This record gives sequence, structure tokens and C-alpha cells, in this order.
Amino acid sequence: MNTTLTSKTMTRNSLAAAIAIAIALTVPSIAQAAAKAWTCTNSYWDYASCWSSSGVPSSADNVYVGAVSGGDSVLKIDGYTGNAYANGLTVDSTIATPTVQQTGGALSISVGGIGERIGYSGTGAYSQTGGTHTVSGYLEMGWYAGSHGAYSLSGGTLNLQGDPSSDSLIVANYGTADFNQSGGAVNVGNTLVAGTRSGGAGTYELGGAGSLTAGQEFIGRSGTGTFTQNGGTHIVSGQLTLGSNIYGQATYGTGRYYLNGGALSADSEVIGEQGVGQLAQNGGTNTVAGDLMLGGGDPNLPGTYQLYGGTLTVHGNIVTGSGHSTLEVDSGTLNVDGNIDVVNFTVGGPGRVGSYTLSGSRSLNATYENIGEYLSGYSGGHGTMSQTGGTNSGNFLNLGLGGGGAVGAYHLSGTGVVSMESE
Repeated sequence: MNTTLTSKTMTRNSLAAAIAIAIALTVPSIAQAAAKAWTCTNSYWDYASCWSSSGVPSSADNVYVGAVSGGDSVLKIDGYTGNAYANGLTVDSTIATPTVQQTGGALSISVGGIGERIGYSGTGAYSQTGGTHTVSGYLEMGWYAGSHGAYSLSGGTLNLQGDPSSDSLIVANYGTADFNQSGGAVNVGNTLVAGTRSGGAGTYELGGAGSLTAGQEFIGRSGTGTFTQNGGTHIVSGQLTLGSNIYGQATYGTGRYYLNGGALSADSEVIGEQGVGQLAQNGGTNTVAGDLMLGGGDPNLPGTYQLYGGTLTVHGNIVTGSGHSTLEVDSGTLNVDGNIDVVNFTVGGPGRVGSYTLSGSRSLNATYENIGEYLSGYSGGHGTMSQTGGTNSGNFLNLGLGGGGAVGAYHLSGTGVVSMESE
């Protein structure tokens, strides 16, 4: 028998009395040897009779939230809960969807414990609209193949302090996971990874007034990772990597970042480091303090940056590693303090209009430079390249590549120098 108790039908004081009766009718279906197992279908953390063994968990307890009587369960944390503690927290079931709902209060997971697992071998969810959630170890979502973890944050703060030698936030290991942040703050002390291993697929969506800070990030590290930013602020104090590989893994990762709005900043960015990487910018700002590297690894794996809108500012250089690199400049604005060295440089890609100005003492070196490009299935692109200074060198300069209505124009003036093998 399932017993659902909510504050809509009774006060929290009367709810406490009712749970004493309900607990006898509720049988937990959690198989793990848990120090503390959640046994109510819908109630609050601070009700001692909702736990087996009885009593509110302490910082020494590993807490398990699973299905109750074969169905979904909800564990609530609110302002009346105050401070909640656990050594570890697992939210997981193979037969239902257990959920932790935090609207206020504070939950702290101890350092040195098992950390926090949302969807370990089955399914689990965490919804946060307020309060503070602090994990001193790591937060794992979608750990095993076939599992799924979901985290929704619209308010409050999530602090992932983590061990400096390990990942702080894993959005999909072998399984799948979704992290949706429309508000509040997420502070990742060390590393954020989305799509860690082969078969794993993790997505992170940032929007609204949400803020995300991390030491470093890997989107698609031997798995598939997708990051979509529609708004908010995203700060990576170290390196942001799209598409990489865990040492010893046979599978290369695929990492894609869609920047539609808001502000992204990183110390450095690598797109395609031993994997397939893509950053498509339709709006917002992306500021790189150091270098932006495209195609950092395998020569057969591409690293692509498509500037369709917004502003990209690179205070270092845009460079190619040992991989295949493409930089496409269309409706957005490109500001580079240093030099550009890529395999493919396109201004005005298929179906788009773009322009770029090379000035000062900067240099542009591209194997293939296409100003206005046509591709089957798209209208011809219109591109304009202006050069008032610096040096433009490479192998092939194409104006209006592929016909099909593609139009390319090159304006050379001032002290600019063009040196191409073929024009």
C-alpha cells in the first residue's frame, strides 16, 4: 500500500503523527545494505519515522532513496528541515523514479564518503529550487549502462567541492544523464565531465540567470557530451575541452557546445582533443584568456568553430594541433589579439553571410581559405574579407567557392600582405 502525504492536506506537525501510522503500511524495496533507507512515498527528511533504521540520518550515515512499495518516492528538504547531513547519498531504483526535492534548507554530504549518486544502476532525480546543497566528494549521474540521472536547478546553490585529483561532477558515466540549470548557482571545485565513457551520453543546459563555475571541463570524454547555453554565466578557470579521450579507452569522445546566449569564458579552449569537437555560436559572448585550439589530436578527428552570431574574443592565438581544424566566421564578430593558424578558414559559409578584417601586425595562415562558399542543399554563402595590415598566407584562396550563387570579395589596403600558393 502506498501512502502519499503532502503539506497541502495537513500541516507538517499533523503529518509527523500520520507518518507513524503510515510507516507500518509501507515496505521499502531497496536491496542495498543501507545505513539509512527512505521508507515514505512523499515526506520530509526530518521525520525520523520515515527512515529505516528509525532516526534522522547523521553525517556518518549512507542514505539510500529508492522505490517505495514498488512505486515512485519523494524525499523533501525545505526551510523547516534546517541542516541535513549524510556520509553519502544514493537516489536510484530500477523499477521507479525516486526524487529528492529541495526547496530550502541545507544538505551536506561528507568528505571521504561514497559521494552522491543520482541514477546509479537505475533511475534517480534531484530537483532544487532553493537552499544550499554541498557535496564534499563527487556527484555522479547515470553511472552504469542503462541508468539515467536527472538534476534540475532553478534556484539555490549547489557546491561540489571535490577532491583535486578527481572529477567533481560527472553527468553520465556509462549511462545517460541530464543537468538542467535555469537559475541558481553551481560551483564545481575541480572538474565537470559530461559523457565520460563509451556509451555514456550527458547533456548540460544552462539558461536564465544561472551561473556555473568550474576548474576545468570535458564535454564528451570517450562518451558523448552536449552543452547548450541559452543564457546565464559560465566560467571555466582552467581549460574547456570538447571531444577527448580517457587514456587507455578505445573510443574517442564527441563534444558539442551550442552557445545561443549568455556569457562563456575560459582560460583556454580545446575543440577536438583526441575526439570530435564542435562549438557553434549563435549569440552571446565567448572570451578566451589564452589560446583557442582546434583539432588538437588525431589528424582524422575534426575540431570546428562556427561563429554564426555573438562575439568571440581570443586574447591569445587560434591554433591547430595535430588534428583537422575549421574556423567559420559568419554573422558574428571575431576579435583575436594574436594570430590565426588553421586548416580551413571560411568567411560566409553555405547559406550564410560573413565578414572579417585582418589588421595590425597579426597573421592569418590557412591551408584552405574560402570567402563565400556553396554546398549542395544550401544557398551560396556571401563572404567579405578586408585586410588593412598583417600577413595572409596559405595554400589556396577561393572567392565564391563551388559556384551556386556563392559570392566572395577581398579588399586589400594599407600595409597588408597576401602570399598564397594558389588564388
